[in-house]
Amino acid sequence: MLAFRDTGRRQRPARRCGHGIVLYMAARDTSAEAEELQFELHRRFTPSNRLAMAIEMSEFARNLSRVGLRNRYPELSEAELDQEMLLQLYGFRFERQ
Repeated sequence: MLAFRDTGRRQRPARRCGHGIVLYMAARDTSAEAEELQFELHRRFTPSNRLAMAIEMSEFARNLSRVGLRNRYPELSEAELDQEMLLQLYGFRFERQ
């Protein structure tokens, strides 16, 4: 199903997945021309390019989360920081036996 989102500049199609989640978000700090170029480049990506980009973004987000936790809890050891990451990502702490 296609829906249209108002970006303030023009309307763009947004794809909806099965749960009604809109997969397009308009960038507030990007010109319409730059946004269109980026959209076109992403559309040309191969599946392996898309996977590599997703992995890179996931690693970036995890590293950013880890830096945030380190700033919040500077007294934690690396093992304790790992436990906090597990709690943040998955909602539980894994206890070694």
